[in-house]
Amino acid sequence: GDVLDIREKAFFKCKGLTKLELREGLIAIGVDAFSFCDGLTGDVTIPSTCKKIEKYAFFSNSSVIKNIYIKAGEDEIQLSDNWLPNKKDNFRKKVNFEFVS
Repeated sequence: GDVLDIREKAFFKCKGLTKLELREGLIAIGVDAFSFCDGLTGDVTIPSTCKKIEKYAFFSNSSVIKNIYIKAGEDEIQLSDNWLPNKKDNFRKKVNFEFVS
């Protein structure tokens, strides 16, 4: 079956996780779900069915994720505090995210 939600700390500090493919049908990403997954590379796409990204979901101080694309409309998803990771080598800068349709 499809994964409907990724629970709190599901992949917390999972250093071996390098690629992430989130499928349509996903509804929510929990608190700290992917926090400190510093091995994640490339782009991450949040499916249009996702309605909520909880706080610290992707939090990191040295992320090498390039971009996070959100397929849901800006008014269709709840983005909690500090869900975005900080860039590697520039912890003052967040990883880029944008809404795409």
